[in-house]
Amino acid sequence: LGELLLDPGAFVGSEKEGNVYFQFLITIVGAVVFTSFTINAIGNFLSRRQNAFSKGMVTYDFDSHILILGSNGMLENILKAVASDPDNNRKDIVIVTDSEVEAVREKVLSTFPSSFTDNLYVLYGNRSQKYVLENVKAADASSIYILGEDDEPVHDGQSLECWRLLKDMHSGRENVIKCYLVLDRLSTEHS
Repeated sequence: LGELLLDPGAFVGSEKEGNVYFQFLITIVGAVVFTSFTINAIGNFLSRRQNAFSKGMVTYDFDSHILILGSNGMLENILKAVASDPDNNRKDIVIVTDSEVEAVREKVLSTFPSSFTDNLYVLYGNRSQKYVLENVKAADASSIYILGEDDEPVHDGQSLECWRLLKDMHSGRENVIKCYLVLDRLSTEHS
């Protein structure tokens, strides 16, 4: 079958070996089956990739990006401030949230022009987990905003843990990262 699919000249001289029509039928059926399996495999790959993207599970390689950890009510104002700074025009903007990724993406896409959102990525993750911060290359960011999520019961605790993780990840590095921390309660101690 493989020889007949890859080399159409394989039919030459086959009258002596057997039925040419049967060989031709097998070749056509094999080509159809092979093509359908190939199309199915490619379709499944693209479908899984699209599903992972819509859920914010695709990781990218970032460098000198703006990292926003959380999607609370301040997100829109932070994005407006970032958009107004001409130094940020070419930088990737990465939003990491543990709320509904598609809803956050839709909200941002409906609020800002496409020229701003072309370099904007919304990913799923918890800001107080080290592997999430490593996946989004937090140590290579140019600036980090630790916002948190709306209505979190331990908002300040998670934000402080995130800050500590970022501090540990960045220790021993030469570059300076501007890091902004948002706390809900004024009584929360910062060390």
